[in-house]
Amino acid sequence: MRGEDRCSIHFGIFLYLISLNFSANGDGISAKSGQQVNFVFKSICASMNKITCFYALWMAALLWAVDPLAAQTKAAKRADVLYKASHFAEAAKWYEEALSQKASLGIMMRLANCYRMTNRYEEAAQLYAQIVQHKRARPESWLYYAETLMYQARYEEALKWVSQYQQIAPDDARAKLLERACLAAPHIKPLYPNMSVRPFLWNSPADEFSPVFFDHGLVFTSDRSQGLRLLKEKSGWTGREYLQLWYAQRIDDTTFTEPRLYDTRLNELNRHCGMASFTADGSEAFFTRNSHIAARNGAYHMQLYRAVRVGGKWKQAECLPFCSPQYNYMHPAVTADGQRLFFVSDKGGGVGGTDIWMVQRTEKGWSRPINLRSVNTPAHEAFPFVDAHGRLFFCSKGHPGLGGFDVFVSQRDIQGTWSLPKNLGPPVNSPFDDITFFLSADGVQGAFASSRYGNDDIFLFKISSAPTSQASHPAEKDVKQTP
Repeated sequence: MRGEDRCSIHFGIFLYLISLNFSANGDGISAKSGQQVNFVFKSICASMNKITCFYALWMAALLWAVDPLAAQTKAAKRADVLYKASHFAEAAKWYEEALSQKASLGIMMRLANCYRMTNRYEEAAQLYAQIVQHKRARPESWLYYAETLMYQARYEEALKWVSQYQQIAPDDARAKLLERACLAAPHIKPLYPNMSVRPFLWNSPADEFSPVFFDHGLVFTSDRSQGLRLLKEKSGWTGREYLQLWYAQRIDDTTFTEPRLYDTRLNELNRHCGMASFTADGSEAFFTRNSHIAARNGAYHMQLYRAVRVGGKWKQAECLPFCSPQYNYMHPAVTADGQRLFFVSDKGGGVGGTDIWMVQRTEKGWSRPINLRSVNTPAHEAFPFVDAHGRLFFCSKGHPGLGGFDVFVSQRDIQGTWSLPKNLGPPVNSPFDDITFFLSADGVQGAFASSRYGNDDIFLFKISSAPTSQASHPAEKDVKQTP
């Protein structure tokens, strides 16, 4: 037999053994089979010239690269890196690819979390429905499944999984809040029964939220396409553009011009900018923007910024002095006179995940932040707004609601006591995320955002009568507490 033929046969045997051992062991070559392949490899190489041996090694590496299980591992590892960096939209794509190769409980769980964090609740619910049937599923997945069922108004099913979770973790505050929501949801009544609602005509396939009537138009936040901009990047969390402030001039009560990017002194390229709040005289703007300083964990957290308008032009914005790059400070809501500022933060000393805080303007600057403990819950509170009468509207996942974020209102009395928050009910609230409520100074018109049709969209409303006095929490007593 010629040397070339002998090498070809040996080369074929070598590749066969490699493929056989890879297919037999999902985690790669076992210790025993590895020794066998190593022995055959040495024997074959002894009868192969250097060039043929090189190609053997090259082909073995190629087989490793195209092996389905190796491909899954590669996709999963890349997804894990993105997941840890909170790039949930990008991570979801790689987890989907890894899951298409082979079913894995861990990958299913992380993919479901990605769906949940990017408002893809229907897809999340479908995955959780499979996860909770698995013997090795973590009990916490039962709670997440219940949460996604709430988004579909499947309250009885959600309550079943919450109850099952409570048998294992009876003291978990999150489960108690979710149980209250499941029981209260069917009984929540409209606080504004005579409210007419219509979608903003310039909503896009992206997110639009935080609407504010200002400068004879509407200022809002969106990650819609900004068009061609040099050095523009995309957000890893959503896979879309970075959030920016937009403006649409009002034509009449129902019509606005096509939105354009708002002032460049408030917006900044490749950084989230948005959620603006303005003083009544229009001289000050407070908004949220990513910090320029990285936190210890490497994240560029949201911070509060203030800009002053002089001669009709905004001056360069400055970060408020009580902010820290180690935490998120966001969602500002300034009172009409500019003397109080409400905001949201996950800083230490809070009640739950994200809490509402308040600072007072003094002669020496801003006071120390005060936590609104009577309003906050162990879950998340967000997007405060203070109307002309001093009522605090905000969003919460902790107070009993219809699902996701609901909008609530609380009134502060002369002693500084905040009333028990009331759920606004339909048509403002729905089983989906309903956020960023805004009411005009006359209390007749306003806007809010909701994910009831998919991504966050803006809805405009008009109120034809005063709100009802009926409480929206039939299972709770109307108690009052101080901050």
